Amino acid sequence: READRERDGRRPAASRRGPLQRLYDPADPSTVAAGILLAETYGELGESAAGATLYAKLEAQAPCERRRELRERLVQAWLVDGKEAQVRQLVAADEPSGLLRGCLGVALYRAGELEASLPHLAYAWQTKDGRIEPVALPLARLAWKRGNFHAAAAPYRLVIETTPVDLLPKHCTREDFAAVVELARCGEYDDL
Repeated sequence: READRERDGRRPAASRRGPLQRLYDPADPSTVAAGILLAETYGELGESAAGATLYAKLEAQAPCERRRELRERLVQAWLVDGKEAQVRQLVAADEPSGLLRGCLGVALYRAGELEASLPHLAYAWQTKDGRIEPVALPLARLAWKRGNFHAAAAPYRLVIETTPVDLLPKHCTREDFAAVVELARCGEYDDL
């Protein structure tokens, strides 16, 4: 992420933190944009807990039209920070946001509630904003374990195409790589 930001002309995260901390004033609603950038910067620096705390504050003070976006960012930061319980408390089972429902599915999956996670992951996969790597990987794994190999192909593809190569071994298991190889052998990825 840091290299992408530098190519885009943005300063490295470490050098943005101080100026953004000075710009953001929790008492001033007009500084919400600076707060969002500061929370993103915390995430880039690996300080997901600080980012999540700030997103929670921002959500509480933001105008209504920004709250869903901030809630989505908060929930994603909680997942990075391993706070699945908070995700489960905040996101309703009938949440219309694909991204939020997907994050609920990820939280349930990580808690070992595989069957309970599947409807939320599947719902998210059917939405544009829910087709993200954290949703795709557990969905692919569940489809593969159920023997629904064709259904596992598209989520695994998204993981392969969106995860930086150096991070794939951190995110994927040997079983994931074996599944992808088998899917490729069966012709699922002829265009890769």
